[in-house]
Amino acid sequence: MTGRLLIMSDPPPPSNPPPGWYPDPSGGGGYRWWDGASWTETVDASPGSDQIDTGGVGFGGPHPGAAGPSPIGLFGPWFSETFRLAVNRAGHFLPMILVFVLSISVPTSFAVWYALRDTVLTFDSATGAASIDYGGSMPWLLVAIVSVPASLLLSFLANASVTRQAWAVQAGLPEPWSVSVGHAMSRWGRIISYSVARTAVYWVLGGVLLLAVGISPAFILAVPLGVVLGVFLWVRFAFVGTVAALGAPTEGPFAESRRLSGIQFGPLLGRMLVLAFVAFNMILAFGIIGAPFTAIAGGAQSTVEGSTETVRFNDLLGGNAAVFALGSLFNAIGLGAGYVMSAAGTTLLYRNLGGSVEPGSFDVAQDETGPLQATEHDSDR
Repeated sequence: MTGRLLIMSDPPPPSNPPPGWYPDPSGGGGYRWWDGASWTETVDASPGSDQIDTGGVGFGGPHPGAAGPSPIGLFGPWFSETFRLAVNRAGHFLPMILVFVLSISVPTSFAVWYALRDTVLTFDSATGAASIDYGGSMPWLLVAIVSVPASLLLSFLANASVTRQAWAVQAGLPEPWSVSVGHAMSRWGRIISYSVARTAVYWVLGGVLLLAVGISPAFILAVPLGVVLGVFLWVRFAFVGTVAALGAPTEGPFAESRRLSGIQFGPLLGRMLVLAFVAFNMILAFGIIGAPFTAIAGGAQSTVEGSTETVRFNDLLGGNAAVFALGSLFNAIGLGAGYVMSAAGTTLLYRNLGGSVEPGSFDVAQDETGPLQATEHDSDR
């Protein structure tokens, strides 16, 4: 993989060739894989050009004797391109994090602190009895409760904005972050409704498992099966948000996601697990950075009298709201970075597997008769 992107600039060939190896239009002297809709980053140096009839337009038959690459692409180029995209477009992703993540996380931190700061939990180890004496602010508690679903809804829009930005860069037409955000906001109803529906599937599955275990401990044996089912659904619906953000309004995000994920389910599963692992570690890393701020806030110590232990929630939140919010800010930054890596990587997978965008949603001169000749383009401008 060269790390460079291709854009369409020269006149198209007279017909739309099928997927295959064709002479590299960038002039590298080798062959580049055409997936039937666009050029990929997969190149090959052999055989000689005299073995292929170019038809006078730079496109000929497929690479003789060579099998096409996996539709999903090799892991190394995909992962390096995901990381490169996240780093090179950081100046555009950071405002998205600010708009959709930090804007809600900081107020939520203050709301949680003021809502629970004077609440006291008492636990009797001898009897197992526990009681809660609520001493916080009820208005702040309501704000904190409302902030939870609001944060979830904004996360869906954050992912959609990153998805739009990633696709624009891959198409060789990078756009300002504000355009990507504006596009996500224009589709907010479609994005949120389908994303909520997808999330509800996981919640229902988890709720059924918890209910079953609560009814009878014997159902604990069904938990591994439920986890496997949950992972399966997670991969099958991996592109629901992507289709909602990019696809034509007539496309069904669930049906399209099932179609694309069924092309190469195993490799897709592996890549989705990698993205989840990277996102989790980003959240963990920034959480570790922010932990000292919460620790130095100096919450009150719990007290133990006989078998009774009394804990103020300040033990968990720290004794200073601003410092607690600062620690939460680092957690939010990690969460936003995880959104970027996950959405960018998923968008590249969506593109590799043949996912489409709504016609006319990007300012691109498209020709339905076939691929346009490609030239190198610096996508990082």
